[in-house]
Amino acid sequence: MKRLTLLLVVGLLGCSETVHPPSESAPTQPQGASAEFAAGIMPLAVPKSVELAAPTDASKTLQVIDHSIAFYQERFAKTRSWLDGETVIEAFVARARLTGDIADYLAAQEALESTFDVANPGTGPFMSSAAFHMVVHQIDRSEADLDKFETRIWIKDAEKAAVLGLRGDVEFHPCEISPQSA
Repeated sequence: MKRLTLLLVVGLLGCSETVHPPSESAPTQPQGASAEFAAGIMPLAVPKSVELAAPTDASKTLQVIDHSIAFYQERFAKTRSWLDGETVIEAFVARARLTGDIADYLAAQEALESTFDVANPGTGPFMSSAAFHMVVHQIDRSEADLDKFETRIWIKDAEKAAVLGLRGDVEFHPCEISPQSA
């Protein structure tokens, strides 16, 4: 019953966030969108030479993701902002999900570690870390990341919904398998 209530709450809250185009004073980057990022999960840096991909065009989507990784890695190296590092993490996870390549998951893990290295204590990409840990089936780490994220003073409604969604995933993927369920 607890799981059903959690799912209903998440469904009622919704989980959308408006993505605004950068201002004129922001660093220049080509603009575009892809089916994987339609929900505003991460901003994309789309090379001008790439036409926007149809949802089933994996090669063009991969090209866009690779360009985003390069763009945000360079930006993270300059700014040392964990927000830019978080975008690198999300891009590597998107690439790993598309390719299934373990090297992409390892690159996401490395980006996660370097991003937390530059973050002030108590801050950092806890939601991206929780999502990454869910993807690689490290459920206990995901739950710990969510606990850390919820210590923030102010959490937006969309973030609350995302936390509830990930907590629902945690509930459906228990860390231990009991003899009765095996």
